[in-house]
Amino acid sequence: MAKDRYGDGDDETSLENPLAAVQMGLICVNPEGVDGKPDPMRTAAAVRETFARMAMNDAQTAALTCGGHTVGKAHGNGDAGVLGPDPEGANVDQQGLGWANPHMHGVAANAVSSGIEGAWTANPTHRDMGPKACYFGPDGAAEDLIWQDPIPSGRTDYDIDTVKAEITAAGLSIAEMVSTAWDSARTYRGSDRRGGANGARIRLPPQKDWAGNEPDRLAKVLAVLAPIAASTGASLADVIVLAGNIGVEQAAKAAGIELPVPFSPGRGDATEAQTDADSFAPLEPLHDGYRNWLKHDYAVSAEEMMVERTQLMGLTAAEMTVLVGGMRVMGSNHGGSKHGVFTDRVGALTNDFFVNLTDMAYRWDSLGNGLYEVRDRADGTVKWTATRLDLVFGSNSILRAYAEVYAQDNNMQSFVSSFVNAWTKVMNADRFDLR
Repeated sequence: MAKDRYGDGDDETSLENPLAAVQMGLICVNPEGVDGKPDPMRTAAAVRETFARMAMNDAQTAALTCGGHTVGKAHGNGDAGVLGPDPEGANVDQQGLGWANPHMHGVAANAVSSGIEGAWTANPTHRDMGPKACYFGPDGAAEDLIWQDPIPSGRTDYDIDTVKAEITAAGLSIAEMVSTAWDSARTYRGSDRRGGANGARIRLPPQKDWAGNEPDRLAKVLAVLAPIAASTGASLADVIVLAGNIGVEQAAKAAGIELPVPFSPGRGDATEAQTDADSFAPLEPLHDGYRNWLKHDYAVSAEEMMVERTQLMGLTAAEMTVLVGGMRVMGSNHGGSKHGVFTDRVGALTNDFFVNLTDMAYRWDSLGNGLYEVRDRADGTVKWTATRLDLVFGSNSILRAYAEVYAQDNNMQSFVSSFVNAWTKVMNADRFDLR
């Protein structure tokens, strides 16, 4: 993998955010070391940086590494040179497996292994299981562990209609409600089941100060929603999501479609004592294609980072497409940016983004730095502006296929329904108690 991801090739901590480690398998698959050099100190530095980006401190890294080798099989020390090509380079008959061992089963003296076989223990380390709600069977740890981001149970017996009425009467805009709910939920990572809207940690340090959460706008919205939560008995986490749902319903109604957004109460509000603030730093969004935002320019493209965020949230390409199109026309771009807002009806949940993206009446002129002008082909007048994150839905063949489906004149109902389904999936991504 590219070493130019580092500011200083000899400094593992200089790896550019939001990228992950470039050295694979340093603790369990290939102990040759960084760049194939058996230097324990460089390996240790790379391991520390890799796990720090997964929100683990040194103690947790040591526990996971040592525990993993205790309950499983450590690899290495065999002759890796005899192995076949990697999965992508192997012949089709390898069926994507790769690294074939020519010595049949690869056991005993023919194993590419450290020789630590079957060193089992009755007390394995629990680290990647997510919160306690994900435990299966009677053997899960009873105590609350800080790295699991504990959240108290929320109430479900409050009157949802009363809460909705108070939110509606509070006068927040569609963009304010939708953006706040989205920012609260988008931190979810299916890779380690961290983040998400449950817990309302968006109101706590460090999330309340993240640039991607627009601290001033966030503070304004929370100042409105917090008293509603307090007076109705609902958690603030529930009220934030419910406000986002109201924004979506209002936007759909403005487009001529009445459609309720599903809501499941029961989220809780985490406290600062239940939040390891330092471990949340790796969850800070440095980009959000859904809100057309980049904190800085990075070594990878904006659209690649959007795809990465999409897979972390567990979304499909179709769901990514419909969410981006809907978020644009509702006016929920970061900082109120107009890039990609291809509509004259901002705030209405229409399919205008896709209609105008695929309309051959317009051409796209580059302004440099990833920005574009959308001009009328007939007279050259500028109609809209855009970023790469917008135009990729017309340039990529797979994404364009989805865009053309949503752009159909008779597909508004399907578009709104698909948006609501994808939106609800994001809002409930960390509701393990519902599964």
